[in-house]
Amino acid sequence: MTSLTGSTAAKLKGSGQPPGFWVTMGGSFAQLGAMALVWDRYAGASVSEYKRGVTACGLDFSVSGCRDWSFSAPWTVAVLAQIVLAFAIWLSSVVKRGHDGLPDPSVVDKLWSVTPFVNAWWFHWTTITPQRPYGSPRTLCMALLATTWGMRLTWNFWRKGGYIPGSEDYRWVEVRKWMPGMQFEVFNVVFICLFQPLLLMALAAPAAVAAAHSDVPLNQSDVAAAVLFSMLLCGETVADLQMFDYQTEKYRRKGNKEPLGPYARGFIETGLWAWSRHPNYLCEVHIWFAYYLFSVGAGEDPVNWTLLGPVLLALLFVSPGASLDVTEMLSSKKYRDFPEYQARVPKFYPIKLW
Repeated sequence: MTSLTGSTAAKLKGSGQPPGFWVTMGGSFAQLGAMALVWDRYAGASVSEYKRGVTACGLDFSVSGCRDWSFSAPWTVAVLAQIVLAFAIWLSSVVKRGHDGLPDPSVVDKLWSVTPFVNAWWFHWTTITPQRPYGSPRTLCMALLATTWGMRLTWNFWRKGGYIPGSEDYRWVEVRKWMPGMQFEVFNVVFICLFQPLLLMALAAPAAVAAAHSDVPLNQSDVAAAVLFSMLLCGETVADLQMFDYQTEKYRRKGNKEPLGPYARGFIETGLWAWSRHPNYLCEVHIWFAYYLFSVGAGEDPVNWTLLGPVLLALLFVSPGASLDVTEMLSSKKYRDFPEYQARVPKFYPIKLW
């Protein structure tokens, strides 16, 4: 992630290999295909539904007809909105190119904390009626929780300098080296501009189910979901605070030419980071599994189509060659003692699974 505190050059050989272009594209198309199949079969986002929307909103030029269709097919509306957003992201990335002439994907990072809670509020809005002016209590709770998550992540991104013009995640610089020229152009379209917005919308899918079953009263599943979500959000906040404080103090000492002391190794290994090498991502992934429980509270089966979102998010982080491996490969090129930390502390869960 971009940071105002400072940066460390990657001068060591490091460990691991960057993900290949064809492997990345294959994984992206497979996951996009899974979204299309699941949403067509279970969420009603079919071609015929899209055509009905085009007729209601475009061909008939009927405001009331468009509104009636939108409220009868909120998930389809959300899918179409994300496709439009994907095109806007792509257009922004190719207009605002990096210093190497390749697309600038940083706009996706700026939208990551916003998209899920905007979709959650859209689904809640569809539950508002004259008889129920505040909408469904369940979708309201879900929208508020998603907003809290989004505001925290936005604040964390802002204080690291993520919204400064020209800033970008340091990992994009490396990815452009691994996928030069046209490869990165294709990667930008498929993985960054299309897959990520649809994934973020998939995380809010339980709110769509809750809106469709808005008459189901709150129950124990909702309480469990809200408590788990809140606890994991607190854990993620603590992990990010610990990392930010560590990096800030490390670079302050470097700038003032003070003895580094416990910061000499260069990477954090205390607090939650003594139990997991990625406690923030651990909490982040499981936040959305907790959110999924709201769909069960709304009356869906314990395993239902909205589980796709958190599963795909987990794959984005923990599958071989994915985000965690890329991050660790870059860390091993910066910090000589990082392999010892890898051998001592579990990668994700705070127990050794293998």
